[in-house]
Amino acid sequence: MDLKPHRFSTPKTHIISMKLLPVLLVLLLLLASCGTSRIIATHPDADIYINNIKKGKGEVEIKRMGPPQKSKIYAQHNGSKSNERQIKREFDLGTLVLGLYTYGIGFAVGWRYPKEVFLQSSPNEIRQIDAQDGIANEVSPWLRPPRVWGAQ
Repeated sequence: MDLKPHRFSTPKTHIISMKLLPVLLVLLLLLASCGTSRIIATHPDADIYINNIKKGKGEVEIKRMGPPQKSKIYAQHNGSKSNERQIKREFDLGTLVLGLYTYGIGFAVGWRYPKEVFLQSSPNEIRQIDAQDGIANEVSPWLRPPRVWGAQ
């Protein structure tokens, strides 16, 4: 049996790979959060519009990372249009780190939308009274306030 060292495993390649490992780890962590932003309407059948283009019903995903950009979003259900909101990609810590590691390219294309945006489906949405705590809550469970333990 011949026990020769692998031809690519020289001490020099180990040093280079050890220096490159932290850089790759930071980039991987930053890019893991760049996937998509979710836009969620309070009613699952509400149509969601982004820049006046219908993107789907109830919940849609859009590309989160890119250059600085503003988008107008709203939901429409049974002919009733919700209040229009404007979301924008913002500069954050991830943009800064990405820009430093990519020699400035990340400063131009590393801006991000919020991870989640909630839209009220219609301005006159029906409210339900929660019998347990007597608080008026939106139809969607996403908008309910958290319950406090031990509260009467």
